Amino acid sequence: MDLHNKFMIGGWQAPPPTVANYRTLIKCGINTIFLNGDYTATESLVRKGVIAAEKTGVSIILEGKNDLTSPVLFKNRYKKFDCIAGVNVYDEPTFAQLKDIENISPKFKKAYGDKAFYVNLLPSYAPAEVINSNFALYIEEYAKIISRIENNGWLSFDFYPLEITEEGEYRLIPTWVSDVETMARIAKKYRLRPHFFIQSMAYGGTITKSHNRQPIIEDFRLQIYTYLAYGAKGFTHFCYQSPVSPEFSETQTGLLLNGKKTDRWRVAQKVHKEIFAFLDEYDAMAWQGCVKIRGKNGDALAFNGLNGFGFSDCEFIKSVKSDENILVGVFKGENGKEGYIFVNFADTSKNITARVSLRVKKRLSLNVYKKGVKTVKTVINKASFSLGKGEGVFITAENL
Repeated sequence: MDLHNKFMIGGWQAPPPTVANYRTLIKCGINTIFLNGDYTATESLVRKGVIAAEKTGVSIILEGKNDLTSPVLFKNRYKKFDCIAGVNVYDEPTFAQLKDIENISPKFKKAYGDKAFYVNLLPSYAPAEVINSNFALYIEEYAKIISRIENNGWLSFDFYPLEITEEGEYRLIPTWVSDVETMARIAKKYRLRPHFFIQSMAYGGTITKSHNRQPIIEDFRLQIYTYLAYGAKGFTHFCYQSPVSPEFSETQTGLLLNGKKTDRWRVAQKVHKEIFAFLDEYDAMAWQGCVKIRGKNGDALAFNGLNGFGFSDCEFIKSVKSDENILVGVFKGENGKEGYIFVNFADTSKNITARVSLRVKKRLSLNVYKKGVKTVKTVINKASFSLGKGEGVFITAENL
């Protein structure tokens, strides 16, 4: 399967390798699984997972296990299986390791051809010495590398934004959206496919307590719509199958626990169904940029360090106002059509509703997709709507 031309909805850590469990992936709306975790510990389990994926239509990303000498990187044992989409060559490399990763790419491509050469990068809150003290340069260095290795490759990183401070306050980590914008801008510059991870479970204990908050449905929406506003071509849930590790307690579970659905599986399925209402149209459009609207009641730190992008180049929107912080992703489609992702950008614990108004340059027809429901509106001068906590909408605009 070709991941270079497909919107990826992924799961990190594979379920028990049965056809029934892989059908459950499809029912959840997940089309790709990273073949790692407790149920891939032996070659026999890996093969069973590949067979289950082949029978159900799930795409597989094989696991390189952060070993650049691993035989998995240089010998494709599953050439006869259409489900193999690529290999996770390395997860969270340091800046110093990037050149070594590039050096193994010719042998990888000889074995795997057009399959995806996938690497997942670190966020800016990684130790400075690991990313060479400059997040943007770290990301761009890898962008240059992957653009030499393959066309339309993936630019991926993981940033888990839902935090509890030492004082017990729920908040979004302030550098989240600036990191995402850096990723999106560099992906656009090098014609890469931006991919992000969703914080789909609580974690932290022996290592950290800061992410030990169980995401609710609004947290799923907030993360997914934020990434869509920045032109995401894929996202992956961390984690699909609950990991067994001292880092995770028995109550810190992913979408699946020993092959059984958790509440977050049902939450993910619901949000996936909502975005499926517009995903094909969204995916066919080209991301232009993201406008940050600072509401009069909005958190000043939310958009810290971001560069400006305005509506001056938009065909239809003249201006947008909101009483709370929102993001507006802007997209260009065929035949003059434009698309927009609006996101209520505030921690969901604040229970904030954003009241949004927009002015348009000409008489328009708007298709508004909200929670999976499409409505069609005619707008002459202005329109208004509200966004509940964590909520996002996709809107397309065209001349009447």
